[in-house]
Amino acid sequence: MAEGEYTGGCMCGALRYRVSGAPVRVGICHCETCRRNTGAPFWAFAVFARERFAVLSGETGFFQSSPESKRHFCRACGSPIYSEWSDSDEVDVTLGSLDEPERMRPSYEFSPIPTAQQQPIPLRNPMVDPKPKFRVAIFCSACSAPGSFDTSLSHAAGLSEIAACHA
Repeated sequence: MAEGEYTGGCMCGALRYRVSGAPVRVGICHCETCRRNTGAPFWAFAVFARERFAVLSGETGFFQSSPESKRHFCRACGSPIYSEWSDSDEVDVTLGSLDEPERMRPSYEFSPIPTAQQQPIPLRNPMVDPKPKFRVAIFCSACSAPGSFDTSLSHAAGLSEIAACHA
């Protein structure tokens, strides 16, 4: 596969796609719509210019999750593949549908709910980074203001050392 080219598909293999060029951004979202769309605590995705995305085989169905958003899935097995927005020239491709998701590294995380309900998300490449790094979203116990920081945790007790988002 050429540098800057990515392929992927659904679970049953009926749908295949290709996307070229570097992603605009790679992220993780914990919003209710994304959680329900994936059936998981978060959705990991890579954003690409729409004209660089092409379905090679198979057919997508879609669910209109909002007036602006269509969530595309494989018509045969239901695997979520990508989302598109009527007010954007980009598509959000699910990292789980990529053939090589390890080539992507999330650089941001959107979390509208308190992270006490979530597990820390490792943002690392285990083949390169020997020590886990976590992006931890926290909320101040005094004012509920959001904040976040990277931390290297060598053991679970390290989580107890996380302080409020500001002094």
